[in-house]
Amino acid sequence: MNLCLGVLIAPDTISLFDWLEDSSISPVGRRNRRYVVTELEKANQQSIESIFESIKSDKVTVYSIVKRYLDYMRKSHTPYTTYVHRSIAIAMFESTLGEENARRRTFDRLCPGGAVYVSQIKMCPSKEQLLTMLKMSSPSYKAVLAVLSISGMRIGEALSRKWTDLEICNEGFAKVNLRANETKARYRRHTFLTKEVVDMLKILPTNNSGYIFEGHTGGHLGYVPTEANIKELYARAGLIDASDRSEIYTSHSLRTFASDWLRECGLGEKYCLAIVGHKNKLGAEGSYLDWNRIESEWKIKCSEKMVFFSEKPKDYERVKDENSDLKALLAAVLKPPGRT
Repeated sequence: MNLCLGVLIAPDTISLFDWLEDSSISPVGRRNRRYVVTELEKANQQSIESIFESIKSDKVTVYSIVKRYLDYMRKSHTPYTTYVHRSIAIAMFESTLGEENARRRTFDRLCPGGAVYVSQIKMCPSKEQLLTMLKMSSPSYKAVLAVLSISGMRIGEALSRKWTDLEICNEGFAKVNLRANETKARYRRHTFLTKEVVDMLKILPTNNSGYIFEGHTGGHLGYVPTEANIKELYARAGLIDASDRSEIYTSHSLRTFASDWLRECGLGEKYCLAIVGHKNKLGAEGSYLDWNRIESEWKIKCSEKMVFFSEKPKDYERVKDENSDLKALLAAVLKPPGRT
């Protein structure tokens, strides 16, 4: 896809490139815009440049292009996803071709959005099932799974973290900083990683990009391949989507896993919602969060309980000392008589 479409047909329009790379939009928003353009090309079986040229020469209209796209989307996407893509598509044509060529009232009549409803339930693995997935994962994806299921971050939030976003404390756990433009709810928040998870991250290969999860091209791991790898791990652990896809397992399932585990450890509901990033459920309280208090409560109630491979991670040194004592005692018992 060539993004360098720079032809302006009216003074109050912008180029496709400028619309795609709008700096006021979050990185996730820009990614979604690029995805819509790519899918629009697939649905209409022509490049985006050809689509624009066809519209300008009156061979097709914005409405027929989007109508074909929506019909294509409904075959494989949920009603809500289709609704979101519909909004992005018309906004693109408004910005690049002008409102005269993309009238909202005409668009609503010729390209109706249809009913919007939740058609899928994201199933959550049990601790035992997640542990199975961790054991069969490579170090990189083991760390991805652990980060998602401890922190409650969305996959895009987790993959885009850099080492500079982590504040590793003396106790070994880390506070993760998320800037407002990087979160879905557009507010600055923090989440936390246990010492066990931080240790998983420390053994990953070092890189020059600064990203914790570096991809093959120098940036961070891509969303699509990471989601596909997680999906494969679910399947290998026996967690299969319903045949009609009414119940599915995704990376988003681990947000539910994390919030449930935080509550199980005794963390208050408001703090759980704040850490995972459900600001809409917090209401007005979301603007008055004491993150020092949240960190303190998380440290007391969760930092040593949210452990995958040992219920008591600090017992390692004690067990090692006990093993040394037993070895010394066994050596003394087995020493031949008369030897000193």
